Amino acid sequence: MAVHGREAVTLKQPLGTAVPEGVVTFLLTDVEGSSRLWERDAEAMRAAISLHYEMVERAVNGTGGVRPVEQGEGDSVVVAFSHASEAVACALALQRGLQAAPWPPDFELRIRVALHSGEALLRGAGQYVGPALNRCARLRSVAHGGQTLLSRATYELVAESLPEGASLRSLGPLRLRDLARDEEVFELCHPDLPSDFPDPRALGVVANNLPVALSSFVGRERELAELSHLLDGERLLTLTGAGGCGKTRLALQAASEAPRAAAEVIAELRQKLSDSMARDNTMLEERSRILETLETLLSAVNHASTEQRSAIDALVGASAELMDRVGTRFNDKVEAETGKMAEVAAQITGSAVEVASLGEAFGFGVQLFSDSNDKLVTHLQRLEGALSKSIARSDEQLDYYVAQAREVIDLSITSQKQIVEDLQQLASNRSTAGSEA
Repeated sequence: MAVHGREAVTLKQPLGTAVPEGVVTFLLTDVEGSSRLWERDAEAMRAAISLHYEMVERAVNGTGGVRPVEQGEGDSVVVAFSHASEAVACALALQRGLQAAPWPPDFELRIRVALHSGEALLRGAGQYVGPALNRCARLRSVAHGGQTLLSRATYELVAESLPEGASLRSLGPLRLRDLARDEEVFELCHPDLPSDFPDPRALGVVANNLPVALSSFVGRERELAELSHLLDGERLLTLTGAGGCGKTRLALQAASEAPRAAAEVIAELRQKLSDSMARDNTMLEERSRILETLETLLSAVNHASTEQRSAIDALVGASAELMDRVGTRFNDKVEAETGKMAEVAAQITGSAVEVASLGEAFGFGVQLFSDSNDKLVTHLQRLEGALSKSIARSDEQLDYYVAQAREVIDLSITSQKQIVEDLQQLASNRSTAGSEA
């Protein structure tokens, strides 16, 4: 199982398969820039890495390789072969399969592959350790994505039995990190594989004339660090001490570390420059796509503008023609109506004369009515005066008649009172006469 953070993808292990022992050929792979790809898009990377492991499994099972149990860090894979030719066939099949794989959009994985043959040392029942595996790992670290590198030991075993169409190209001796002995490196070539790779990311790019150490340098880190610190400020440094205490070996190791440190810095800078160039190329490609899109849009806009201009021209022409027809019809109608208006005006003029005559007659009638009205008013005033006089005379007569009537009434009342009094006096006289009798 290969694990990256919380993302896990299982790589199946054939059951009942024992790992090769003795002299074996190791095939190590890893994904170039995998950490950056996981950070960029975890979902797309999960799909891509699953496809990658399917391709690895197919190539390994098809060539007789064996994967040690739980060996390999990150997205890397470790495979062991009893025969070097099988390892080369597996590497070629894997790289060709990866080149033709249906990767997610803009997410093609580039795999670095290294092969080295040597004596295998086992730890437990299924894991390899030792110099041969370490050298293969260091060889893989200097490869580029899509590139397969072989050590000199593997080259000697397969040079005469390469797969059809395959060839090996020497890249010369390279110094690998933490390894005292340089390694002559070969690149696996095939027409189906890319071949325009930059120089390997090796430390041995700095030439020197130091003798090759025949043993590994163990311990003495404090002395080595002190020498490195002194060499930073001095061009010449002399070591003194008792014979056989390791002055020469320490000096050789310190001298070899100085260009190696510089080479590491250079390699790191080259890697950053390569990554920067890759990002710049990606941005340029993106800009090119954007420019192509803009050109397509501009062409579409120009085409649409041309069609709109044609439509507008046609509409303007049709409108002008329609306006001409409408103007002509309007002029004809105006002329016809003008003739009618002239006739109407003539009729109105004749009617105006008649109206003027009627006006004069009406004025004469009004004058006669006014004169008659004046005479009527004078006559009414005369009648009103006469009536007023008659009413005045009638009022005087009425007052006389009323006064006469009042006098008659007063006399009548007085006479009646006198009669009543006489009757009362008569009655009284009678009463008196009766009483005396």
